Amino acid sequence: MDEKIIGKCIKCGGDVIEKEKYYVCKNRKATKDEKIGKWSVEGCDFIVFKDTFKRFGKNKLTLTEMKKFLKDKEVVVELTSKAGNKYKKFAKFDEKWNIAIDFNTNIKEEKEEKPVKEEEENTAETAEDTLAFNVPSK
Repeated sequence: MDEKIIGKCIKCGGDVIEKEKYYVCKNRKATKDEKIGKWSVEGCDFIVFKDTFKRFGKNKLTLTEMKKFLKDKEVVVELTSKAGNKYKKFAKFDEKWNIAIDFNTNIKEEKEEKPVKEEEENTAETAEDTLAFNVPSK
């Protein structure tokens, strides 16, 4: 796989490249100590594995999604519940630059709007129609 630059590292500003199983900053130098079988990292430690969202029913973080992620610091990902229902959530970088899914924000699906007949027009005059929920922030 060619080392094509896909964006700038959010941690150090270096170049991020795509590898077979992950996206990584070129300033990351990882070496394995064969005696103890552990990896050590020098330089930037930015790495995002393509299967990061596998436990949420998403096979891989695509190249397009990762480019947007690096540019905007968030991306909408489509996930699948254990029951098989698909839903979309924002994936963002947290304060430690780890990836976190924002389960507190719902993303509305963009659907074709059907014309509304005058007698069916929603005026939101009942308390039930205007009920809002406050979601505690973490």
